[in-house]
Amino acid sequence: MLYRYAKSRRDGSQSDVSRYGTFRALSPFAVYPGRIPIPGMLSYVHRSYWEAGDNLLDWAADSVEGVWQGLKYLDNGTDERLFHGQPKKRRGRPDGHLFADYRLLDYGQAKALIYIPTYLELVRQQSEAIAKLDPGLEIVDVSYQPDTLGPKPISHAALLVDYLNGELNPFEEAHRRMLDLATRMEERYLEETDAGVSPLLPEFVEIGERVRQLGFPSTTNYADCARFFERENLMLMAVHASGCGEEVDPLTDLLTQWRRASLLTKEEAAQLADAAPMSRMGSWWIDDGP
Repeated sequence: MLYRYAKSRRDGSQSDVSRYGTFRALSPFAVYPGRIPIPGMLSYVHRSYWEAGDNLLDWAADSVEGVWQGLKYLDNGTDERLFHGQPKKRRGRPDGHLFADYRLLDYGQAKALIYIPTYLELVRQQSEAIAKLDPGLEIVDVSYQPDTLGPKPISHAALLVDYLNGELNPFEEAHRRMLDLATRMEERYLEETDAGVSPLLPEFVEIGERVRQLGFPSTTNYADCARFFERENLMLMAVHASGCGEEVDPLTDLLTQWRRASLLTKEEAAQLADAAPMSRMGSWWIDDGP
């Protein structure tokens, strides 16, 4: 039986997942201290440490709504204070949402790269609440907006129904692929390798090929949104995995490739490279592109 999304009748005959409802644990306003990874800050190469319970509060927020508000780019900046505590609206018209300090996203891109993946992180952690949802009851929120990818704010109840009915499987599949890649990268890094050769070279090659395949997806459907989500996170994984001198060359090769393919502007490439945990990268490669 498929789950159904509907307008709220407010009579107790539906599954209310708003912050005021019986299933408030599934609301983006629900607070879970340090349990909501912040897109662009906690990359997939760091997830094993976070999931093991390491103190990575600088990379995790307390709520989905806190992430969404905190990453709004308004008055020339984001507001990381909003990541923690009770969610608060950041008033004003933002220029977009900022991802990893290098990519300023439009509204559709921000839904694909920030809101949907962050809400899915919450859903994965709330398996008990998910199990209690009755497929025979409509799922509702305080608002009614069935078009999750349109120009209006997302109704998370509609997003949840799409998840339950399997429509967000492209995101789940991309999530699993990147978790698998991160595991393989960690395992390979522990292996002995020849001096002067990056142990992660096969994975860098794999990332480069996969990013090329993903190309320039739109944000008009879930499949393309998931492709955009995977592309940007793979690029960030490559940068965050580059922790020693042997990886300077393969990383600069990738960044040069992405510049030539117009996946990054000159400014975005420089800002993305700044996230690399190494100091000898230089900037000679940045002009190698349109």
